Amino acid sequence: MKSKNFIIFSSIDWDINWQLHHELVTSLLEEGSKILFIENTGTRNLKFSDFSRVFSRIKKWFYSKKGYKIINNNFLLYSPLVLPFPYNKFSTKINSYLTIRSIKNWIKNTGNKDICFISFLPTPLVFNVFTNINSIYKIYYCADDMIRSNKYNLKNIYEQNFIKKVDTVFCTSHNLFNKCKEFNNSTYLIPSGVNFLKFQKVYGIKNNNYNLNKYNKPIIGYIGAITKVFDKKLLAYLSTNFPKYTFMIIGKEHTDIKELKKNKNIKFIGHVDHDKIPFYLKIFDLAIIPYLKNNFTENVYSFKLNEYLAMGLPVITTDLNEFKIFENQYPGTIYVSKSYEEFKNYLDRDFSIYRKNKKQRIEVARENSWSNRFSQIKEIFEINYNNNIASFRKKEESEQFNFLKSRSLITYIFIPLLFLYFVTFYSPFFYYLSKGLEEDYTIKKADAIVVFSGDGYSGYENLGFQKRTLDVLKYYRSGYAKKIYVSSGKEQKISQVEIIKALLIQNNVREKDIKIFTTYPSSTYENILMVENELERNKIDEIIFITAPFHSKRSSLIWKKNAPQIKVYFAEPIDKKNKLSSYLNYEEIKVVLYEYLAILYNYFKGRI
Repeated sequence: MKSKNFIIFSSIDWDINWQLHHELVTSLLEEGSKILFIENTGTRNLKFSDFSRVFSRIKKWFYSKKGYKIINNNFLLYSPLVLPFPYNKFSTKINSYLTIRSIKNWIKNTGNKDICFISFLPTPLVFNVFTNINSIYKIYYCADDMIRSNKYNLKNIYEQNFIKKVDTVFCTSHNLFNKCKEFNNSTYLIPSGVNFLKFQKVYGIKNNNYNLNKYNKPIIGYIGAITKVFDKKLLAYLSTNFPKYTFMIIGKEHTDIKELKKNKNIKFIGHVDHDKIPFYLKIFDLAIIPYLKNNFTENVYSFKLNEYLAMGLPVITTDLNEFKIFENQYPGTIYVSKSYEEFKNYLDRDFSIYRKNKKQRIEVARENSWSNRFSQIKEIFEINYNNNIASFRKKEESEQFNFLKSRSLITYIFIPLLFLYFVTFYSPFFYYLSKGLEEDYTIKKADAIVVFSGDGYSGYENLGFQKRTLDVLKYYRSGYAKKIYVSSGKEQKISQVEIIKALLIQNNVREKDIKIFTTYPSSTYENILMVENELERNKIDEIIFITAPFHSKRSSLIWKKNAPQIKVYFAEPIDKKNKLSSYLNYEEIKVVLYEYLAILYNYFKGRI
């Protein structure tokens, strides 16, 4: 590459599953380039489910140098704080100003003026950066249908304008290519490739270093994130029809799969580092890509396809456009199924039929290797670079950077952020805010003790059940109630309700006095409705309610609105924050903020 300085606007964060973005960055670094990699700045408005990701980004920003993190001498990671409304004019102005200023400072301090932009996002923010920072070359890498809508709206307008203004567009699928070619003649079809040498190195190893021989054969495998486009019904159908097969699913879970986990022959491995993926593929007998067919997946060229083929694996897919094209181009390598029945029939074949084309599949993967893809990119880049360098130099000579005018805005932003930081971590503000989440802890004798475990703590796993057990023992032994009902708002690998029951019995509580709920509702609201039904059935009118300190207020409001006939006394939990410690830690602050947002959410849903 003639240009050594790339600024990449990514559509993902760097620490997510290995994807095309990672291969591109790795290849550019091997060419000696310097890269500023800007993590995902968003393509949609913030949702309630994004709360944890927002906290993660804020935390990442505070523990970095103004959002920057040095990976190595040539690779700098930037995690900007942006207002989460990418198509709002006000947000775009603020986000653009801060991002442009930050990038200009990076250019000024590093002396890297010969900039080339690559963006995976066609958003107003990126467009403003492209417009306001002089660069040699601007590339839109259309690796995904970022708009995900057939309706002509503001997002479509922005993307079309973006495509028109960049120098070159790279597309990973035929549908994306056809769409972009309409607005930019310098559009190229370059699908995702595979790091062929990495996979072939493992393919040639006779002994697998990983203990993966404990699974029943044949093994039907899938690698990749488990998202909303993953056809869960298809996997359940296949699992039921082939009970002696092992279905191995490797990747992070981004959708509810608790029903699938009931199938004993489906093994969810979770996230595996990309360097270890070839070792898992080595034990697969057959690979699958069970995607739902919709507007989004019809534009997808699966990154994992050539990784499967590099290990000689036959691949069975659903009926998506790119797979059909691939099957016609390389017959005998993948098998596209138009229905569940056809998918099942492919799995019901004698697998020796598939082994005949093993070498052919490896050769197809070699042809579709990332090194070949990158050679195409490099060739296109060099031609356009030479055409653009003269105009870049001319503009550079006339352009003046003036940072003095921006100081007042920085003052307005930095001081409030600094104030917010000190209020959060060095003042009792959140302690007093947390007091509003507690209830009046005055109790009387009642018909039963109801305890909720798992709610009111940060993270999926917590040890709150130990404290709730001690709370129950305190009031049970004191004779406040003779019956105990235990429920949990979160599903755990090892059931907390079972643990609490065991601990209570161990401490001389009669087993017949304990009722546990083995169903895990998705919210406190559903949990209360479930318990209320059981209380009504047993004609219980008064209860002592035990839950985490910060969870009390939300529970109280939901109880009063949805079960007014039941008198609820709130027991004081042993881990209630006391005056001796008037500062909350980071995890406690997260819970406090979450609880207030959850109260608002339940209010607007009409639950309180």
